[in-house]
Order: sequence, then structure tokens, then C-alpha cells
Amino acid sequence: MKIFHKKKLIAGNVCDCVGIKSLFGLRFKKSFKPYDCFLIYMVFDSVLDSFFVNFPFYAIWVNNKGEVLKIEKCEKNKFFNPVLGQSKVIEFPIDKKLGIKLGDKLEIRK
Repeated sequence: MKIFHKKKLIAGNVCDCVGIKSLFGLRFKKSFKPYDCFLIYMVFDSVLDSFFVNFPFYAIWVNNKGEVLKIEKCEKNKFFNPVLGQSKVIEFPIDKKLGIKLGDKLEIRK
């Protein structure tokens, strides 16, 4: 799976967190390696949390069309409110320069 922003590849090795895997995401990991990012599937009103994640990361909420709804720097041991229309959250390393803004469109390809 790959993620593109403005036709530029920003993640070539995505951890696709489907089903029970979406409950874990970055929990208990020491880093993002070997992945570039984690793709978490969200239900319409579910919250994101960073409990048991021992490093900061960026979370990008997108709708089912890939439009960016929210971007937040996530510190450990916190809850992050859901966003109306959310379908996925993409978690990126804090040191990655993405240039993504609200309203941008991300393309997720299998």
C-alpha cells in the first residue's frame, strides 16, 4: 500500500491496520520501522488515543475521499477527539516533512 500527496509518494510502505490490528497501531512499538506510516480505520465517532505509544507522532484524519480533515501532533497518553466524516487516521513520524494542509487530498493505493 502507498500514499500520495499531490502525485508525490509520501509513504511507500504502509502498515495497513485492519480489524483487530487497528486497536494496536503504534502501541508497544519502539519506532515506525519498518513502515513509513500506519493507516488506522476509524468508525464515525471513534477517538484516537496515544496510550502505550512512547514517542510523539503526527495524526492525519481523512474522509473516505482522502480529504484531510484534521492534522494533530500527538503526544503520549492522550485522547484525540473524532472528526465529523472521518474514515481513517494516518500516523506519521514526527520528523517527516509532509507539507500537508487541511483540505488537501491524499491518495491511498493498494
